Amino acid sequence: MKSVAPQLYVVEAWALMLLGVLHSGSTFRLFSGYTSQAHWFLSAGLLMILVGGLNLLNRAYGRNAPGLRLACIGANILITVFSVAGGILGRAGLLAWIVVLGIVVPLTALSFSRTVNR
Repeated sequence: MKSVAPQLYVVEAWALMLLGVLHSGSTFRLFSGYTSQAHWFLSAGLLMILVGGLNLLNRAYGRNAPGLRLACIGANILITVFSVAGGILGRAGLLAWIVVLGIVVPLTALSFSRTVNR
């Protein structure tokens, strides 16, 4: 039986990138000007886009580039911690917790697997 982990890994990586685009794109709707808070909000979205892209690179090249795989694991751990801290500090609602952690936790777990790489 073929593993679904590689396909799930790609879906999770694209989901994180999409969430990052939505997050970044909503910055100027949520903030009246480019303040320090708006900057950090935008930065969080850009981080999501970059980490999602890094996971796609890991999927494509991680088997032959062990350093890429390790960088990806580190980035996924970082964004998971960052997401939990942001949720606590921002007093996120249940839906936000479900959406964000529903993406970053499986993505982090899958990045440890060698079966997700081509």
